This record gives sequence, C-alpha cells and structure tokens, in this order.
Amino acid sequence: MDIDVGRSAPACNVELKARLASASQAHQVARELVAGPVERQFQVDTYFVCRQGRLKLREIDHQRGQLIWYQRADQAVARESHYRLVEIDDTELLRQALGEALGVSGKVEKHRTIYWYENVRIHIDEVVSLGVFLEFEAVISEPGDRVEAEAQLANLSRIFGIFANDVLTMSYGDMVAVGRNETAHGEGDIPARV
Repeated sequence: MDIDVGRSAPACNVELKARLASASQAHQVARELVAGPVERQFQVDTYFVCRQGRLKLREIDHQRGQLIWYQRADQAVARESHYRLVEIDDTELLRQALGEALGVSGKVEKHRTIYWYENVRIHIDEVVSLGVFLEFEAVISEPGDRVEAEAQLANLSRIFGIFANDVLTMSYGDMVAVGRNETAHGEGDIPARV
C-alpha cells in the first residue's frame, strides 16, 4: 500500500467489518462487555470519486461534519486502515464543492451505535438498504501495536460469534455502488456475504 505521508503520517486502525444476523443480539453482547457510555448517531456519508483510497464527507446528526480520507486493502480479514479526519463546519457547501470537483460515487445513511472496549471502537450499524453490520476499529498508536490489535479483533469476533464468511471486504459506499450497478443490469441484490 503506497501512502504519501507528507508532513505527518495518517492515523491508523486495524479494522474488521462483518454482516450481522441480529442487531439486538449484538447490542446485548456489547452491553455485557462494555461498562462505559454508549453513543448513538445518525450518519450520512457522501462518497466522492477518488483516485487513491476513499474520500467521504460524513454528516453526524445533521449537526456536524467530518471529511474522511482513508486507504485500506479490500480483504475479508482484519486489515490496517490509514486515514485522515478533518472536522467540518459547513458540510453543505463542502459537499457541493467536492461533488462538482470530483463527482459523487455514492451516499450511505446509517444509524450507528458506538461502544468502546479498551482501545477498540465497536460499531453496530443499521445501514439503509444494506442491512445490519458490526465493525471493530482498534486504534494503533505505535507500529508494534498491530499484533495486539489483531488479537483483540479475533477475540471480539469470537465473543460476538463472527465467522469468516460473515466478514466483508467492501466499504458501505462500495456495497451501495455494486447494488446500484447490479440492479441497473437486472441482476438483483448484492450478495449477502463476501
């Protein structure tokens, strides 16, 4: 993965995303695992055409925004995600400007519940037109943290009952685009599992 670090290196997570059969069961497991506060958000992500990695503008609860660039391999395993996140005041104006300059590749709306377990963000996402998903993001502060992060995600996968065939390779934006393309060609819905 080629990354131009410029003045400072992007932040890094180890991530894993999987399709869920039941959001309520995942919430129950998360509540038993996590003692801290829970955050709920409604997020609208607009994806832009991007020549390297992915670029999206996230609007959170119609109140604040984040411009997020990230790059990660499309693999059905826990994988590193290198990213930059910029807080945005005027999401409407920026969405219009980026749309005109780059083109919009997709839009995703989701209800996200966020739990923190040690240094791992646990997201339970109910994504409009796609279904219910579970995502783990283990924050990496030092290069040597990756092995521990992968072990944490493997342990959480076991606790939540995630199997290899539940794990996804694509972003929600890619899944929406695939579904749109297949529907346009009369091929039906996107595959339930990757």
